[in-house]
Amino acid sequence: MEITPYGPTIIEFAVNRTTVYKGETIEVSGSLRDQFGEPLPGSQTIKIAWDGYPESISTKTDVNSGFSAVIQAPTVEQTDSYTLVTTFSQIPGYQKAVSNKTVHIFVNAAFQDVDLRIAIWNESFKGKITPDPNVSIIYEKNINITVKGKLVDDLGTPINDRPMQIVLIDDKKVVSTTETGTDQKGEFSVILSTPPPGRYRYELRFITQTKETFSTNTTAFTILKPPGPNLFAFALIDSFGILGGVIIAYFLHKKGLILTQKVS
Repeated sequence: MEITPYGPTIIEFAVNRTTVYKGETIEVSGSLRDQFGEPLPGSQTIKIAWDGYPESISTKTDVNSGFSAVIQAPTVEQTDSYTLVTTFSQIPGYQKAVSNKTVHIFVNAAFQDVDLRIAIWNESFKGKITPDPNVSIIYEKNINITVKGKLVDDLGTPINDRPMQIVLIDDKKVVSTTETGTDQKGEFSVILSTPPPGRYRYELRFITQTKETFSTNTTAFTILKPPGPNLFAFALIDSFGILGGVIIAYFLHKKGLILTQKVS
């Protein structure tokens, strides 16, 4: 197959992230082909740079004319879309080629629409309790705690496919840390295990590749110890006698009717 002198060349490339925090790195991979889609001979140089910024990096194509590199996002002062440019300079027989991609670089992040829900499910109570701020819930193994929300930048653009942490904190220390992440819409929803009795809050943390941390706290809540013998149990004994009252109280305890309560 004969190559036309100075025939067209084509660069195609992709990035592993299209939304990044300033100063984070991006993986770039692509290929260099001639006008017929064939690899160029030899090892060719590909220059990669951010449009409007003087710094650049260079990488070489492999035997299949593929290339890869890691480039750092500029430490911009304003959240916006920036252009990443790959360039192949003209050599004998092949024309210069340029290809661009837009990358969204942000300088601030925040958690949005954060919702903490505490639900109690059991055989006798087919529903859920969503507490008001500072509510107290009596401990039960079937408590279902869900934390959900959205991670966005300062322009409201979703920060998608990024790791984050949900940290359980009591009055004195960190109790546990749950690793999770945002989806393609920047949203997250996590079901957490029930902590032992105590007063807690959750701290949501997003830590960038450059170790910058953005966080927010959920509403505080309290898990109370299960009650011991109470007036309800004594009322059963008074009505049905000691043996009958104990049997009925035990049955209700197993069903969750005695322990499943909302205390404001």
